[in-house]
Amino acid sequence: MNITTKIVPLTEQRYVTLGDYFVENESLNFVITETGSDVYNKLVLIHELIEELMTSYRGIKEEDILKWDLQHDDSNDPGREEGCPYKQEHIFAEMVERMICCQLGIDWEMYENYLENICDI
Repeated sequence: MNITTKIVPLTEQRYVTLGDYFVENESLNFVITETGSDVYNKLVLIHELIEELMTSYRGIKEEDILKWDLQHDDSNDPGREEGCPYKQEHIFAEMVERMICCQLGIDWEMYENYLENICDI
């Protein structure tokens, strides 16, 4: 299987999100919203890679993740909502993302606020 990564404007995402993943034509695709920072783009990609690895390993279907996200499009973080089918995987991916931010000296709250502003359209 091929793995592709694209950095795109938010308007080119399937829905309002910083990171998306799906299989298409036997290729695992990661689509990351352009943040204006190569480091931030990579942090979002790392989060998505970890989340996809864990959800696919545990048999959580991408279709169910997409359905959940679309049903909770009013949430700042659908992955943390009660009943989320990929909540555990999402939180673990965020923990790794937080640890990397710590190692890079990136303030988590500032980073998170910056990313939230991108999705406030």
